Amino acid sequence: MHEDEPLARVPAHHFLGYSAAENALIETGPGNRLTWLGHSAILLCLGGWDILYEPFLSDYATSVPSC
Repeated sequence: MHEDEPLARVPAHHFLGYSAAENALIETGPGNRLTWLGHSAILLCLGGWDILYEPFLSDYATSVPSC
């Protein structure tokens, strides 16, 4: 972001809703980008790949797999 660009507004209750979030992502264009989706979820769009990083997409939160 450049100094002359306005800061992004945080929506009420920190929630955009599906349609608003989809439109905002589309408006950013097809280039590389990193989007924070909330909590620890991140969407990385890099070189034509869309990578969703969400470390808590499991039955429990830990870095050690269950046996």
